[in-house]
Amino acid sequence: MIKHPLGDPVSVEDVVFPPLARSYFSSCFPRIKQSLPLDFNADMATRDFLESALESVDAARNGREADREFTARGKKSCIVAAPGPTLENRIDVLAPLFEKLGKLMAIISVDGAARLLMDRGMHIDLVVTDLDGLTTDDIIKLHDKWHSTIIVHGHGDNLPAVKALLERVTPDDRYVFTTQVEPTRHVCNFGGFTDGDRAVFVGMAFGFTRLVLVSMDIDASTIGSYSKPGLANTPDGARATARQPVKLRKLQVALSTLRWLAREAPPGCRIQTFQKRPPFDFLDDSTTVEDLAR
Repeated sequence: MIKHPLGDPVSVEDVVFPPLARSYFSSCFPRIKQSLPLDFNADMATRDFLESALESVDAARNGREADREFTARGKKSCIVAAPGPTLENRIDVLAPLFEKLGKLMAIISVDGAARLLMDRGMHIDLVVTDLDGLTTDDIIKLHDKWHSTIIVHGHGDNLPAVKALLERVTPDDRYVFTTQVEPTRHVCNFGGFTDGDRAVFVGMAFGFTRLVLVSMDIDASTIGSYSKPGLANTPDGARATARQPVKLRKLQVALSTLRWLAREAPPGCRIQTFQKRPPFDFLDDSTTVEDLAR
């Protein structure tokens, strides 16, 4: 048994591959594999590399799976901040509440959104990344100076980035590695497919019962400038989702995944949006600044 983020004991198996993730993997993931031109053998190769690398440093990590501690312990609500086009506007609206929100809610950053949150001095409890929205220097800064827990997702396309990260860091309890195929002893599958919907799975796996989506702009016509380093100076037209069919399909998968999550979430668990409803008409409600401040 290990310690759940909110204090309840759970099995090692349920940490590495939570029941909700197992259900998603069996019911939804087969359709994703059929609909996208992805190399899932390469996913397994990245997972196996991670397993081997993490096994070699297991003793130094003090048995992460035997006693995992998270910075979000004791908080039942979280903000999931995504790098959509509305991110700067939404964060500016939330800025006056940063100090109060830090005491009430955990912050989960979706990949490159962490760059803006750091710039604005907003605390970041967890970062969910597949290493294309953050540089290795960003990740080291988040881990070492901000004391964030970093959830690093390994898939078939990012093995070089995974290797580059592990050349510079020694994994400890605040580095957690995930896969979208079958998990292993040291590589978890929390569920989900894109960084955004995977961050919601992560929040649920860590025991949060209220998850507020900020700038999860799945229906946006452009890709947010914080999605990847260097996009800030790219014209909107070059970032049009219509010009990137695979990206557009991934956004559609993210939307269907969140729809599935809203239906299959554990009892008492709420997913809300901040200042935005469409295309999330399947969610029970949205929330406002006033709601968050209570």
